[in-house]
Amino acid sequence: MQFTHMAVDNSQRELTPHGTTEFPLAVYMTQLRLKLLGYVEWHWHNELQLCLVTTDLSITEIAVNCGFSTSSYYIKHFRESCGHSPSAYRKAHKADEPEKK
Repeated sequence: MQFTHMAVDNSQRELTPHGTTEFPLAVYMTQLRLKLLGYVEWHWHNELQLCLVTTDLSITEIAVNCGFSTSSYYIKHFRESCGHSPSAYRKAHKADEPEKK
């Protein structure tokens, strides 16, 4: 029977607490999860903005359809993420949309 000698890379141990080599994978998975959550949030904000510009639904209807418990919470969330209210966003961007024939 032949044994193969495997070299162990100890460089990771210096970067990890308690000498575990699993820590870099945990950091990577955490970063990946954060990137996925960031993408989901970005996509969700784009959908909210698209609803404002492409539909005639009221702010309350959009809030309820998107899962917000109240329209005031939706408005607060939208203002924090976009810098202005949903109605101001709609007014500014609805004019940019080409007219339908």
